[in-house]
Amino acid sequence: MKLIVKLRNSKVKPFAIIFFDMSRTGGGAVSLAKEIVEDLGIHIISAESRENTFTVSGRLNIYHEIIKAAEENEKKLKNTLPGMRDKLGEDKEWLGAVPRGYTLYGPKVVDSERLSKDQRIELNEEGEILIKAWVWKLDGLKDYEIIIKLDKLGVKITKQGISNMWRNVFYAGIISNALLKGEIRKGKWKRMVSHRNFLKVQDILDNQKRKGGYKQDKQNENLTLASGFATWECSHPLVGYHNKKKDLYYYKCNSCNKSANAFTTKRSLNAGVNNSFSDYLNSWQYHQS
Repeated sequence: MKLIVKLRNSKVKPFAIIFFDMSRTGGGAVSLAKEIVEDLGIHIISAESRENTFTVSGRLNIYHEIIKAAEENEKKLKNTLPGMRDKLGEDKEWLGAVPRGYTLYGPKVVDSERLSKDQRIELNEEGEILIKAWVWKLDGLKDYEIIIKLDKLGVKITKQGISNMWRNVFYAGIISNALLKGEIRKGKWKRMVSHRNFLKVQDILDNQKRKGGYKQDKQNENLTLASGFATWECSHPLVGYHNKKKDLYYYKCNSCNKSANAFTTKRSLNAGVNNSFSDYLNSWQYHQS
């Protein structure tokens, strides 16, 4: 879906997209393929079969290839889903990679040093530090403050990474998977946060969402300096926001928490960043003699 959104928003469309393996596409891939080819005017090339959408017959072959791959995936799932449900349910085993802060041991891991007869998930050194993050969040600290404190302790995490962590029930020792059809099971690993405190963090996030009147915007003509080339004095890039409640644009630093109006207003104490930048550019105008 990230690819589709990027294609929709791009002004200059690519001539074609090469798909390495059509079998990795989902059941709704035909409609997506039709949008790429017929609506966006971008061709599809299959690296495996060498088929392409340059001709009508080639286009039909691509669609047939996607449908065939979806059928094979359904057959595989029909045979494997019951066993996977048993692992998640009765055995309480985890399927797939574990989130950061934990280390997975078991019979199917790639790293030979973590091979084990039975599966076990252990809190690692980074995880012991991340426990502090949950405490700080419950104490009312902002995400950027927590990120700075973690960095000082040797754990680097992005704003998106810490946001994902707050919503992941794995950290509360809970198994939640679509295979369980809505059922929730208790995991066999040490949790970072109690169930009660996890719910408290969700309340904090929900309250912040209700109170927050701004949204980060990187592709807005009113926030052109947030494209990555302009930085604050602390060398961190300007991040652009639109405050919907006030209908104002402004820049903010997620590191030092400084902020400034994008445009000069009647109430602003200083000139807007965009206005100051425009004045600076005008001072460099070239005049022919």
